[in-house]
Amino acid sequence: NFVPTLADMLLCFEFFLPLVYNSSSGDFLEELAYDFVKRQAEQTIIYTEVRYAPHFLHKDPRQAVEYVTKGLRRGCSEYPHVIVNQILCAINFQPENTP
Repeated sequence: NFVPTLADMLLCFEFFLPLVYNSSSGDFLEELAYDFVKRQAEQTIIYTEVRYAPHFLHKDPRQAVEYVTKGLRRGCSEYPHVIVNQILCAINFQPENTP
């Protein structure tokens, strides 16, 4: 029986993060956030917290937060039974990237 390790689970980020970071607009981030809420609603989850590091998602971390927030809000307005809060992760050795 295959039991994935943490390294196995993190492997997907090698492919995912460059796609998101290098996307040409924030619309992609907004859509990902919206889809997250939609999937939570489809699974009848009523409360969730999304944790992310904005400086890994966009060249401008503050814009990343704006795009994700916009997508989450749009999703929550379409699926009002789902409540989503955000937890932002900042790298303490790069305080200039803290939104």
